[in-house]
Amino acid sequence: MMHIDKDTPEEAVAEAVRICSTEVVMNLTLSFRMELPATSSGLLSTFREEAERWQESRRPQSLHLNHGEYMYAHGDWLDSIEGELRRKPSSNRACVSLVNSAPIFASGDGPLPSFMLVQFGFSGPARDTLYVTSYYRALEVTAFLPLNVTEMALVAERLADRFPSIERAEVTMHSFRAHANHGFRAHQRSKLDMATPTQIHRWVVDRNYSELADLLQEKSAPASIIEDSGLTILWNEAQSAGWQNELLDELERALGLLTALRTMREVGTHENRIDSLQRQLTERLLRCAEMIRHEQ
Repeated sequence: MMHIDKDTPEEAVAEAVRICSTEVVMNLTLSFRMELPATSSGLLSTFREEAERWQESRRPQSLHLNHGEYMYAHGDWLDSIEGELRRKPSSNRACVSLVNSAPIFASGDGPLPSFMLVQFGFSGPARDTLYVTSYYRALEVTAFLPLNVTEMALVAERLADRFPSIERAEVTMHSFRAHANHGFRAHQRSKLDMATPTQIHRWVVDRNYSELADLLQEKSAPASIIEDSGLTILWNEAQSAGWQNELLDELERALGLLTALRTMREVGTHENRIDSLQRQLTERLLRCAEMIRHEQ
């Protein structure tokens, strides 16, 4: 168990990255403070645009999932929280639960938010400090934690707009398991997997090798949700186009590693074997990208 208590979000994130870079931390808690509206400089400025996508009520195509689609699933959460806190400022029910047990039990290793719950409240009649407490079943600290921290700033700002008395937020974030995965794609879908079959066909037929190499390089980043549609289409199109056998073999091996990685993730998320498979996959996709660049 580890508790990080800092004056600013930046300090809290930096300390979490430092600690988790050497080991997985069970039951990590971070606390920090921020004036509202949140500052537009530093970490919150860097991640604000991306955090806003995570808070949209409809999931953007570029993400495997986002938090807004769960927070707004049963109505406008902001209206509900405002109503509860106006009705009873000392309420312990100003909560937004993103997921209940049924989808968790049915999720297997499919997309499921790690952000499970957020609660809001006041400690006294002044109502100048908003308390924001959130819970995460898992927390990747290099890519996801800065996003999650910025999301907490966004939701606190939105409530502060409804309550002019709020001047600051006291934020506490609990994670069952916190870890660092440098280069993690943070549930961003790869551009290759978002491409249509027609787009991939045109890239192959037109010999747009630079674009294809860039797509494979981006695809090589570690991800917790394994998607192989784009690579499968590319391999089929490359076969039809008569690409050299060595490159086709490399693409096929990469597909095999994707399948193995998906299977391994179904039985464990933090096994050493997963790290090994991910490294092999990254190396294989980067090799494919380099080979395609040489075709130019």
